[in-house]
Amino acid sequence: MKLFPFFLFFTLMSYGWCAVDLIESKCCRCHKPGKEKGGLDLQSLLPKEQGHLRSPQKWKRAWSYLKSHEMPPQDSKKISLEDRENMTVWLEDSLSKTYMSIDPEISALKPRRLNKQEYQNTLQDLLYLSKAPSLNLPSDNSGYGFDNIAELLSVTSLSMEKYLKYSKQVLDQAILDELPQHKEWTFDVESMTRLPKASGRVIEDVHHVWANGSLSVNFTLKHQGKYRIQMKAEGDQAGDEKVQVEIAVNDKKLKTIDVSAEETKAEGYSLDVDLEPGTHKVKVSFINDYNHPLHGDRNFHFHNLKISGPQKLPAIPQSHQRLVPKDQKFDVILKRFMERAYRRPVSVKESESFNRVYKELRAQGDGHLKALKSCFLAVLVSPKFLFRVEQKPKAAITMLNDYELASRLSYFLWSSMPDERLFHLAQKNDLNKVEVLRTEVKRMLESYRAKQFVKNFSGQWLQVRNLEFVDVSNRKFPAWNGGLKESMKMEVYAYFSYVLENNLPLSFFIRGYQLFINEKLAKHYGVKGKYQWNIKAVPAFAGRDSILSTASVLTVTSEASRTSPVKRGKWILEEMLGFTPPPPPPGVSALEEGDENHVGMTISQQLAKHREDPDCAVCHLRMDPLGLSFENYNPIGQWRDTYELGKAIDLGGRLPDGSQLSGLADVQNYLMNNETEFQHTVIEKLMIYALGRGLEPGDYRTLYEIHQKTLENSCRLEDVIIELVLSKVFRYKS
Repeated sequence: MKLFPFFLFFTLMSYGWCAVDLIESKCCRCHKPGKEKGGLDLQSLLPKEQGHLRSPQKWKRAWSYLKSHEMPPQDSKKISLEDRENMTVWLEDSLSKTYMSIDPEISALKPRRLNKQEYQNTLQDLLYLSKAPSLNLPSDNSGYGFDNIAELLSVTSLSMEKYLKYSKQVLDQAILDELPQHKEWTFDVESMTRLPKASGRVIEDVHHVWANGSLSVNFTLKHQGKYRIQMKAEGDQAGDEKVQVEIAVNDKKLKTIDVSAEETKAEGYSLDVDLEPGTHKVKVSFINDYNHPLHGDRNFHFHNLKISGPQKLPAIPQSHQRLVPKDQKFDVILKRFMERAYRRPVSVKESESFNRVYKELRAQGDGHLKALKSCFLAVLVSPKFLFRVEQKPKAAITMLNDYELASRLSYFLWSSMPDERLFHLAQKNDLNKVEVLRTEVKRMLESYRAKQFVKNFSGQWLQVRNLEFVDVSNRKFPAWNGGLKESMKMEVYAYFSYVLENNLPLSFFIRGYQLFINEKLAKHYGVKGKYQWNIKAVPAFAGRDSILSTASVLTVTSEASRTSPVKRGKWILEEMLGFTPPPPPPGVSALEEGDENHVGMTISQQLAKHREDPDCAVCHLRMDPLGLSFENYNPIGQWRDTYELGKAIDLGGRLPDGSQLSGLADVQNYLMNNETEFQHTVIEKLMIYALGRGLEPGDYRTLYEIHQKTLENSCRLEDVIIELVLSKVFRYKS
């Protein structure tokens, strides 16, 4: 019994070194110094003794090629199935051990500018606006598939000008310049403009109008509501009509008034009108001049015009009430705003500097609200608001303080600032407690704000955002329009939300039992029934039971008027299996796929010819059969049994390992057979998005740990997110 552990150890050692010998003899013929096929020198990376792998990322790539049978190439000496199994099993085990031996990658969050979406969402939450402002900011650069990568979020002088401009706009939207109050304006005769000028004259503070003519004045309102327009006037009555005056606002005739008052007995005449904020023009027109030698001269005598209102004061916006409470002093208001904007407590020095600015503005004549808005504006263009900055740790590795953790958490799951509960927990130093943190993640994922995570993560991982830039031929596909495009995005967001809300296994993205459609998509997919604009979950059916079969994914991986098996196959390798094919070697042009109805060769035949070039074959051997398995779906994701002219579809193909693909179901089976790689890929995407950076070797230990902790329960999406948040790479800094 005592000899058994030694015997087992010796057996494993021999097995490992057997695999190393195999790699050296089978692979290093083409992957050695001076002969680095694919830019890979494996001979220099071979372990010199039993231990961990050097450059594990390169070995991971070699393992992927070996496992998929893409290596060695078809024109090289074959490797037996037994030898291939020995090498792949040993490499997989060695990679796991290597990654698990590396210390977790703990790094400080680089000062990171809020990206466009985060900035708009943060303004909404900070200023208590009913919806996020839509601002014409430039798009952010993307890296590793996402637009929240710290090192790519730079700031230019032009963007700072826009931040200043938009900050003023949103502050004007959130805070009133003055509180609503009932006002009255009186316009005397000197205030009114007479046209034509010869129609009358001002005598002793009365505007005498002797011929048809008008008196007008402009005035500006700040508040919407019902206003009363009151005119004091009299007339010289003559003929069989009273003096008639027409009242118009902004050249729209509202009322004709009979001025029945006799000369020297002026009376008031009024009407009520609904007015919007802005500048308005009121015009009073004498319209029935009359002059007869026997029956007299009819004239109009105007004394003044009064405008009062609004009759019902408008409600003070919630944003105004919450940002500038009337029962709080200015210093309390400023400190509160700064803490929420900076997402942390502010120092006495920071607070006092803004208090001085406020007092100086008041001394210069600014009112309370105007002075506060000026201070708020300075906060909104401060780097302390525009950037997420974490304090430099005193020790080599330090746990994030609770406010830093609150920001990491909220921008990961909400793409916005922390809410009041997160701030409260941070203030109590409770957020870093594991059970509290676990509870908060669940709460945040159940919040309506988690829609931002759904849109920003799934929209970039699955490339749904690219629908905005897809060039679809309207001539060939007249059904393509804005409504269909929006429905396609809604479908993917609903699919991802369903997995998240029900904490389903990640494999649901490969094969699910629900289809998410509205009236547009039902027609697009040929599904019978009555549907409305809102997305509805219905039972899935073969050919529409995967994220792979959603119209958006199929459209963004197509060309304007034809499908692209290369794009679709590459998408599956990259987004589902985490394998990025290398770019074409120098001198090898990319494949120009022809029309689906080309009279010469089918797309499948064109791709087969392209693979005859050994430099192309290594990437296309797996990519092409995967992409060709989706040829039943046209460029905008509709099902088709043949090409346009009735030409048969040459579907799928044979993978390097010998398995045959002939449609979506086979691709789903292939992905389920490689489920571990798929799960690793999704976890990696989540880590990149959460950390705002590409992964380093030490991060893969965390990836493996998250996978192992969630594997027993089928790697469910919410479980993965919770373990990621609880991990050291998320909660610590160096």
